[in-house]
Amino acid sequence: MKKLTTILSLLFVLVFASSCKNDKSLQSYLVDTSGKEDFYTGDLPVSSLLTANSDVSDDVKETMKSIKKINVAFLPKTADNSVAYETEKGKLKKIFTNNDTYKNLMSMKTKGMNVKVYYSR
Repeated sequence: MKKLTTILSLLFVLVFASSCKNDKSLQSYLVDTSGKEDFYTGDLPVSSLLTANSDVSDDVKETMKSIKKINVAFLPKTADNSVAYETEKGKLKKIFTNNDTYKNLMSMKTKGMNVKVYYSR
């Protein structure tokens, strides 16, 4: 009986340990990079970025009211950090492409910057 209990306990631990995801999330990425040199992260107040004009539909106004916060992370690309920039870019690309949680809202290129805006539900 003791042997059966030991085997079942070991089996339970193996199943429990293997069910944990090892994928990196955006939240853990933001925490990991918050202290890195030359890397900027933070939350922006929604009111400073988005305002509902009177000429937009009620659906758009409701959607804008539902946005709780906007997380921003960026690493300015310089000649000194081009390797670190490409590494961080690869990490973010992996997070966004391997995760169905984040949807691409928009992308734009302006003044030498590539900006991508994602949202999650």
